[in-house]
Amino acid sequence: MTPRIAAGLVLALAGYTASAGLQRPFVPLSEEYGLRAKFEAFEETAGDYTAVYLGSSLVYRSFRPDVIDPFLSQATGQEFRSFNLGMAGMFTQETDALLDRVLAQQPARLRWIVVQVPAWFSPFAHEQLGDNQRAVFAYAPRQTLALLRHQNWRTMPSLHERLTVAANHVRQAVRRHGSIGLGPQLWQAILGARTETLVSQKREFLVARGYASLDAETDTEFIERRQRFADNSGGRAAYRRKLEDWSQAPTNIHTNVRDSYLYELLDSAKRRAAEHDIELVLVGMPTLERNKLTEWLSTDNSGFTLINLSDPRTAPRLFDAELRFDPHHFNHEGAQVFSEAFAARLAETVKNL
Repeated sequence: MTPRIAAGLVLALAGYTASAGLQRPFVPLSEEYGLRAKFEAFEETAGDYTAVYLGSSLVYRSFRPDVIDPFLSQATGQEFRSFNLGMAGMFTQETDALLDRVLAQQPARLRWIVVQVPAWFSPFAHEQLGDNQRAVFAYAPRQTLALLRHQNWRTMPSLHERLTVAANHVRQAVRRHGSIGLGPQLWQAILGARTETLVSQKREFLVARGYASLDAETDTEFIERRQRFADNSGGRAAYRRKLEDWSQAPTNIHTNVRDSYLYELLDSAKRRAAEHDIELVLVGMPTLERNKLTEWLSTDNSGFTLINLSDPRTAPRLFDAELRFDPHHFNHEGAQVFSEAFAARLAETVKNL
């Protein structure tokens, strides 16, 4: 390769990097599961909120601002207003990237970012990413480097498999930086185009401040899930058996949490929020999946602010089968009971800080 060709390649790469960086802020979030509509609804009113909630569908279907806000406004003597940014299937890496977007808004009144304690091992496995726009948006440089550092390479015996996984992470990061395959979305955003679905979803999220009840879903998938769980001889009976087994199982706190990918993300999120005078609050959600990270965070030396509602022995009401839409999610009444319990615990936390 001649020096002239090498110089040309360097200039071309530099030009591509610069142009990609300039257009990146205009690329909208994915419309999958209403992510773009929900964040734009928050973005328009970001200065109104005291708190936001981040996490998966467990957050999306549990935190009711219409219940939490009046309780905390009365308990603290100050106006409390919140927005639910939970999203179905939101992985840890996506939550972290969304937190960056929240902080970038520099909302003047925001004092609390409430984050669901993630699973002990991140479910953001490479084979689950796919090539959709939602997967790509979370591959910012910091999130990508964290994944590459903490990928569980020891479980991959062959060099070929390790290189394939690493290449996938890098490929997604390049796609994100260059907005590859996102031309139509980019032009629609630049021109201010909005689909009818996007406008409708955004309006609904603004009214309910991000929360939506599973009881209101009309798709066949949700109706069948509700019916399966409502079958006392099957769904609810199996749930109650599993609940009994969970309650009798011994606690086993993991001692190597500081070496984990999840600890690094949470610690980084705490520090980034603190730079804006915002407190990061972690919430252990009431599910029947034992979460060793929640158990460790509940110890005195974790250094995190935790509201732990994940133990049926200390919060039995939250595990009542009658309050469940399915084994993992609350129905509308259950979301009210959960929101009341969370608000009471956050009020205690506010007094102690």
